[in-house]
Amino acid sequence: MRFYAAAPIITPDGHRLGTVNVLDTKPRSITEDDTAALADLAAIVLDEMELRLSALRALRDEQEQREAESRHAEAERARAEAERAAREQAEQDKAAIAAFASTLQRTCCPLPFPWCPAWSWPATTAPPPPTTWAATSTTSSPSTAAGGRSS
Repeated sequence: MRFYAAAPIITPDGHRLGTVNVLDTKPRSITEDDTAALADLAAIVLDEMELRLSALRALRDEQEQREAESRHAEAERARAEAERAAREQAEQDKAAIAAFASTLQRTCCPLPFPWCPAWSWPATTAPPPPTTWAATSTTSSPSTAAGGRSS
């Protein structure tokens, strides 16, 4: 090897990634235009590497977004299924409570008596007896009729 020229590939953060090299078996001299062209090639290589890295990051972000949406959709389906199961269980519990209440009502409460007209209130209540003390004196009161003093 008789000729070697290189331009470093350096990131904006200052990390050295490598070099762009020119090799030849014949001796050569390098001009300032050649050095500038070599530096431009190193910049193009860096831009291509950054574009590739950016595309990979965008692809990874898109995949993560899809996975997050998938997890969210799955969680939503699970929530809806749990809600449906809870509603179904609530309906079953409501029916069981109604059946239990009906059983309690039949077994704990006495049977109603059949209605009989002789058991009605006017038939079982005798009219009050007439008071005799009111007919004997118009000025007497119950306390004087019983032997008490009048005031």
